[in-house]
Amino acid sequence: MPKAFEKCVSGGGKVRTITSSSSMGKKMNLQKGQHVKVCYQGKKMHVGERHEKSPLADAIKGRK
Repeated sequence: MPKAFEKCVSGGGKVRTITSSSSMGKKMNLQKGQHVKVCYQGKKMHVGERHEKSPLADAIKGRK
């Protein structure tokens, strides 16, 4: 993870998950099945790494 993101988390920032289907995810050009963690501290936003949704997650939920 980026150092600024880790510093934000350790400093008590609020962490949210942005998915590809959200409006913010579309602004961040996330593809279907991707998500990114974002930390908010004050008026600053620190973005973490992008992650892919694993095929195992769909199998557990019974999706195809």
